[in-house]
Amino acid sequence: MCQLIETIRIENGEPSLLSLHQKRMDETRVKLFGLKESVNLSTHLSSLSLPQNGIWKYRVTYGIQIETTEFEPYQKRTVQSLKVIEANELQYDHKFAQRTEINKLFALKEDADDILIIRNKLLTDTSYCNIALWDGSEWITPSQPLLKGVRRESLIQSQKIRSFDIRLNDLPSFQLIKLFNAMISFEEATEISTSSIFS
Repeated sequence: MCQLIETIRIENGEPSLLSLHQKRMDETRVKLFGLKESVNLSTHLSSLSLPQNGIWKYRVTYGIQIETTEFEPYQKRTVQSLKVIEANELQYDHKFAQRTEINKLFALKEDADDILIIRNKLLTDTSYCNIALWDGSEWITPSQPLLKGVRRESLIQSQKIRSFDIRLNDLPSFQLIKLFNAMISFEEATEISTSSIFS
């Protein structure tokens, strides 16, 4: 049985984007296991003593039911450069705990801090983040990411970003790239010049 994860940001005792985590978890359990009954994350969290100070990562590992949970203080990684890696066959449309293929690609980053994964000539994600690119007037996120993250979904819903196909040869049209995920808000997200993306 495959294991999946939800990584939830807890800030000063408050979980972030919980309804979107719940939606993704429910949809994943239906698709992979045929389970229609929900495991209620809000009820689960309300039974715990949440850290009240700072930003914490709450990792939920689940399958048919919640298997393990853990809290850890969150430390954002420093990323200032990206190496383009092509991986046309890579599939990661659910948040699997097992990340062997992505880890193999990450090992190819050479002197860069992270990788930018290209699938069939289209930009997708970095190893841990969804992305958005600045074209001088708006932020655009790839319409075919490896994983449709909860932060990405929230930003699309609030119209802070729009989704389009972005081809690798479109990169010169953009000035900046932002890296964000469930743990990194859009405001906190690192901005990198597209000149720091290497082939």
